[in-house]
Amino acid sequence: MDSIPRMIFELDVFARNHITEGLRLRGHDGVGLGHGVLLRNMDLDGSPLSVVAQRAGLTRQAIAKTAADLTRLGYVRTVTSPDDARVKIVRLTARGAKLVVDVIELYDEIEAVY
Repeated sequence: MDSIPRMIFELDVFARNHITEGLRLRGHDGVGLGHGVLLRNMDLDGSPLSVVAQRAGLTRQAIAKTAADLTRLGYVRTVTSPDDARVKIVRLTARGAKLVVDVIELYDEIEAVY
């Protein structure tokens, strides 16, 4: 019988590989697991970069870099808050919303196996 730590490790490897390959097969080339830090810490209707950074426990600069990368790939856009020109809000594009749906489906597939 496998040990629990070994089983957790195997699940982690399986999940990472399944998500990475699943995203590639669904046309999300260029999206990596590291981009998830922004996506899982923002609200679906958008969030200020500073709020995303606080939720993630990272600097605003680190989140801004991830947002810039996802903007380049077409998954998010950053807009200026109508209430405060100093505040930048990150929002999903239609392609970003599709990415979120695809990730949820991939997690559902992992749950079905484990």
